[in-house]
Amino acid sequence: PEIPVVADIEHCGEDSVLVTASIGNNGTTNRWYDAPAGGNLLATSKDYPSPYLTASTSYWVSSYNELTNCESARTRVNVSINAVPGIPLVTDESICGPGNLTLNAVTGLNGTSNNWYDSPVNGNLLDTGIVFNTPYLSNTVSYWVSSIDNATGCESGRTEVRAIINTIPALPAAN
Repeated sequence: PEIPVVADIEHCGEDSVLVTASIGNNGTTNRWYDAPAGGNLLATSKDYPSPYLTASTSYWVSSYNELTNCESARTRVNVSINAVPGIPLVTDESICGPGNLTLNAVTGLNGTSNNWYDSPVNGNLLDTGIVFNTPYLSNTVSYWVSSIDNATGCESGRTEVRAIINTIPALPAAN
């Protein structure tokens, strides 16, 4: 059989990963190994569900024909386990009366930038960076910020930061 077609995998965070490969021409299944030659046969299947991975690793896969007992050469597939950035450190900001606020977020561990959103899940990406300048606000508004590693695309969970608009006290009554 011909060598199977594979693609390296980038994954955010520790997890089990489904490593996929097409079966090479004239093959009937794939064989998965932990070494380029010899080593242990891990599975005989089209795809390979890895064990729980805490670090990057490599697997080797060959196509196999169960009728002829012929096996192709092995090809390597790399599984990269990238760190998920920590949640950014934030502090609510407040002003007296309506206006614009500048919100700050210290990027979480393993992050290179921050993403600012209008919702705790999904929502709209409003800005990127350490600082977010709000539009003019008349009422208190919540924003959510996450840290992202721009090289890997891995993004932390979001944390809430509030832009607080305090009411200006009324003038005292004259006597």
